[in-house]
Amino acid sequence: MSPEAKDTSIVSTFLGEYPKKKESYMKDAEAVADICTQALRDENLFESCLIKKRAKALESLRKKLEVRAREHGRKYDTMESIENDIVDLSGVRVACRDLADISRIQRIVQGKFIIIRKKDHGKLAPQVTPGFQPQFSGYDGVHYLVRLKEDDTIKYNLQNCCARQVEIQVMTILHTMYADAQHGDYKDGSNKKRKFAREFDNFRGCLATAEGMALDWGEKEARHEEKDAQPFATTDGIGHCFRKWIDQNGPGWARREEPGHSPTLATFLTACNMNTPKALTSLLDAHLGPYSEEKYVSLRREYTPVEINLVIYLLDQVLLTTESETRAAEPDNPLFQIRAIMSAIIWTSKLFRPEWEWQDKLLMKGDRETLRRGLNWLDSIEQLSFLSGEPLEREEDIQILNGLWDWFEKHNERPIRLAFAMAKRGVLRDIATADKYGDLRYVLHPFLDALRWSCKTVPMSLVPETTR
Repeated sequence: MSPEAKDTSIVSTFLGEYPKKKESYMKDAEAVADICTQALRDENLFESCLIKKRAKALESLRKKLEVRAREHGRKYDTMESIENDIVDLSGVRVACRDLADISRIQRIVQGKFIIIRKKDHGKLAPQVTPGFQPQFSGYDGVHYLVRLKEDDTIKYNLQNCCARQVEIQVMTILHTMYADAQHGDYKDGSNKKRKFAREFDNFRGCLATAEGMALDWGEKEARHEEKDAQPFATTDGIGHCFRKWIDQNGPGWARREEPGHSPTLATFLTACNMNTPKALTSLLDAHLGPYSEEKYVSLRREYTPVEINLVIYLLDQVLLTTESETRAAEPDNPLFQIRAIMSAIIWTSKLFRPEWEWQDKLLMKGDRETLRRGLNWLDSIEQLSFLSGEPLEREEDIQILNGLWDWFEKHNERPIRLAFAMAKRGVLRDIATADKYGDLRYVLHPFLDALRWSCKTVPMSLVPETTR
């Protein structure tokens, strides 16, 4: 038998037996598609991808073999040589919405299968009609020729087919549309190819434009995300980001409210490891969304007559509303306790106006004598030695500190609770030096003078102005 006759006989036999074998080719494709589906789910990519599987249609196979023989002079001497040459008898296509996901999908394919060959189809489209050269690259996709790993052949009961190969095509959904259109044109013959050559080139141009825009957008998004993850360089930067979000995304009521003190917000964000545009934006999205005006109005009533602003509202939402309890960072450390109490007093003075109103609220809980004794103790410059690291050893000092800590811990007035919650969370003031200690004394002295003057039945708002 001549080589030509033998080739014709093998091709005819293969085509004759193919309908019976097609089901097994489909099983191979189904196994590969299932593995891809599970892997994409694990990587949170499945929802943005389309997965198709198929065994090659008989007529499509016949035409492909004819083209191979006519245009490439391909001859086959065994049935296996046809299987090795027609690599897409079993095929799976993974099409993703975002161009940026292509590399992630390729890593999945390379990790889940035995890779026989990889081919990148991104070359310039061939000249399909005399005098016309396409301006844009044609079909663009990455094709993998793979086999199942041994464990998967057992899992899918394909032990007898483990040597067979499956083609996996990875591309974007846009290129899938182009591939389908081009493939249909290819099947309809050369006359239609010539007729639609320019239309296809226009289609390719649109794809190239869309692809370029997607890449540009992806790069901008990546730069934006990288910038958003970097810490703020200055307090002014925090204030600018805060006001910009309010102006562009905030509800109408928030734009009418006083924004608040940027340095306070900066200190809080830094202490809570939230000192980035991304973290601040998430905080604002969470607490200034729908129904936030009702929460704000309700909270303002709880603080009345003390005035609040948007920064105070955010701090309250994080420390007192969202978190059921703010635990002390170092509750058994006397040094931390001293710094926290001092910081709470300073924060109360910094955050709330008018001053005598929060002083009234401070006195609305517990015994004033315990408070007076504790504040006088804090006012002693001797505490600077404790702040410098010397141990608190005297029993009297420990009792005074514990009494003052309990006073703040059990206080139920919201302004005092918020300032103390900030301090317990670790938002501490720098009071370890004499000049910084002056900030505390600046707050304490007028309050102590008024406290000595007043009695339990006299509110701070009635203390003479000269004393306050």
